[in-house]
Amino acid sequence: MKLARSVNQGKLKAAATVAVLAVTASLTIAEDESSFDGHTLAAQGKATVSVPAETIRIYVNVKSRKDSVQEAIQDNAERMRAVLDGFLAEGITEEQWETQGFRLEPLHSEEPYPIPPDWEPKLLGYQVENSLLITSEAIDSAATYIELAAENGADSVWISFDVKDREKHREEAIAKAATKARHDAEVLARATGVRLLRAQSIDLDNASDRSGGVRARASFSTTTSYSLFGDPGEGDVPSTLIKAGNVDLWATVTIIYEVEELP
Repeated sequence: MKLARSVNQGKLKAAATVAVLAVTASLTIAEDESSFDGHTLAAQGKATVSVPAETIRIYVNVKSRKDSVQEAIQDNAERMRAVLDGFLAEGITEEQWETQGFRLEPLHSEEPYPIPPDWEPKLLGYQVENSLLITSEAIDSAATYIELAAENGADSVWISFDVKDREKHREEAIAKAATKARHDAEVLARATGVRLLRAQSIDLDNASDRSGGVRARASFSTTTSYSLFGDPGEGDVPSTLIKAGNVDLWATVTIIYEVEELP
């Protein structure tokens, strides 16, 4: 048949990229992804929707290490209370924070090597680790929040940016990816002399979101705080530089069509 001969004449390969305002969509067709297989044609559309960050998430961690469980818990509670009070004084409300995790564990001496036959681990104390998540729409206050946490005793803090209506933008990415897949399938069908019939299968892969690049994330540890806040003995310390980036929501749609040869 004419259709079968077109298969033997070679595999089809195509790539396309489309940009619409802040939205980009691309189609990548590998030899094993989009080619004739009997009477079917497959096309894959990829779309990314980039949305300016609208909210900020601040993850604050406080660790306490003491000789007894009670001392570790009390020390951690006091230090975390100081951190939280600092955020509340900055305008964060009770509804904007929640506990992300709490961990209490004993600390033992490390195993020597080689291990003596009579060796037993020695209890060194206890460690309590408490983590908070604070959410705010004041994304321009990222640097302030980082410094606030450090000044009030946090051991580590990292931030990420998000959008308010993630599902809305995710659906937009899915729709654009599906439209792109359909468009490229039509182009491929016209170029090879076949007609698209019904869709045999439609697959949605990896519909997700991610924060864009280093501009959307930041982290520090108080053990290396000089890199962020400078040496306290050096006088005025420059403010931490944080810039919110875009939040990317993306989707991949693969459509396999039944096709027939044009007369």
